[in-house]
Amino acid sequence: MSNLPDFTALLKEKKYLIKPLGIIVLILVLDFTIVLRSQIVSLAQAISKVSELKKDIAKAKKDIARGSLLKHGDKLKSDIFTEEKKVVPEQEIPLFLSEISQIAKDSNVKLMQIKPAKLGKEEAKDIGGRMYFRLSIDLDLISAYHPLGVFINKMETAQRYIKVLNFNITSVKDVPFEYPVKMEIETLVARQQ
Repeated sequence: MSNLPDFTALLKEKKYLIKPLGIIVLILVLDFTIVLRSQIVSLAQAISKVSELKKDIAKAKKDIARGSLLKHGDKLKSDIFTEEKKVVPEQEIPLFLSEISQIAKDSNVKLMQIKPAKLGKEEAKDIGGRMYFRLSIDLDLISAYHPLGVFINKMETAQRYIKVLNFNITSVKDVPFEYPVKMEIETLVARQQ
């Protein structure tokens, strides 16, 4: 242990203390001027880039929202077009009645009479320059149960809007078991103004 210098004695001597302190101060000054200065400059640039990226992200989110709104608007327009095709234009009522007749024929249902009632003008709704009315149609049919079910299903899944409001089946006891049916259906009719 005698080879080790006595540090307390070294500290007492000022000349040994000034050199290490000078070296430490020199290292700190060089560190601040060379290393930390470039790090501070890089940090300032990174902060400005982060703020620019935040602005770009906000703008991108707005653009995405606008794009999704445009897509949603296009979908709504196509849905409106699809739904508009289900409504019967007033001048096509005779064609619509022949469609009902064809559905009955395809379902093996005998259509004895088809009688449109008057348009429900008191319930008319004006939407986008078109007046919409409900048209009630009375049908007299002769059918067995299964073909009648097929007929109702085909009407309610047709390309046009058709709603079965009510029907009445009269019982028969004679073969073939084809029953007189009175049915009331409804559709929507549009009139261009």
